[in-house]
Formats: sequence, C-alpha cells, structure tokens
Amino acid sequence: MDWNAVREALLDSTTALFENYGIALSHVKPSMPSQLGEATLAVIGFTSAEFNGSLVVSMATTLLADSYPKLEGVEPDLYGWAGELANQLTGRVKNKLLSRGIVLSLSIPTTISGRGVHIGAARRNAQLFENTVWYRDSPVLVRLEAVPRAIAPGEVRPETSLEEGEMQLF
Repeated sequence: MDWNAVREALLDSTTALFENYGIALSHVKPSMPSQLGEATLAVIGFTSAEFNGSLVVSMATTLLADSYPKLEGVEPDLYGWAGELANQLTGRVKNKLLSRGIVLSLSIPTTISGRGVHIGAARRNAQLFENTVWYRDSPVLVRLEAVPRAIAPGEVRPETSLEEGEMQLF
C-alpha cells in the first residue's frame, strides 16, 4: 500500500475543499493562536479492500459560519454543514485514490460539538495522517486513520469462525 498517496490525497483535498468555499487556509501557525474553545468535530468512516478507517475534521464555529453557503431566508445549520464538509473532503480523497485502484465506501458523517473535546490515540497498527492548518487564528485539524485489512473482504478464517449454535465469550 502506498501510504504517501493517501497523505498527498488528504493534504491536497483539504486545501482544495475550503478554497472552493472562499476559505484560505494557512500552513503557518499564527504567532498568537487562539484556544480552540468550543469545537465541532465531524467524523466519517470508510472501508476498502485495502484498509478501513475514519476521517475527523475539527474546526471552530467561525470557520463553519464563514464557509456556509449564504442562502437568503435560510438559517444556517452549522452541525449539518460540518458533516457535509467531512463528507465532501472524504469524497475528494476517495476520488484521488480511485485513480490508484483504491475504492472507498463511505458511511454517513456524525458531528460532535463541545469544549475540551479530544481525539483519542490511534490504534496500534493504524496509519495515521494528521494535518493542522489555520483559519485566521484557529486551528483546523484533519485526521485520517487507516487500518490495513487483515483478510480480504468476504474471506473467513476457519480458526476464528464459530459453528452454528456456538458461543464465544469475551
């Protein structure tokens, strides 16, 4: 698996997505970055024949509000918008990987909002790609975690399957 291709797809897609909505992200940390305070995280899972994983985007409310398409008479749904941005970002990564023969299937996004929200440690065998960019003085964290598949889709290992009626306790 060419993990550099995944990293490049994530970096290129992040910048291009936000530019599409008139948002210029910077790779240079501001001299006085703000505390993130309340953040909105959008999470979307994916699977492929090569790996499974998730993409997380953490951003401040100002970024969501500034990037939200302005429609007269429509009240902004920033939580829904955060999920849509995660969906579009994962879709862009999917399109870039498709040219390399990697086909991703996406789940639906979930959004979480709060103060002091932390993203847990990556799984031990995961490939982790984190990219922090800046919008004004607020960080935008984009994290893609990919776990290589141990077996091919549909493959069943006899030593781990149970006979009908058997039970396994954990």
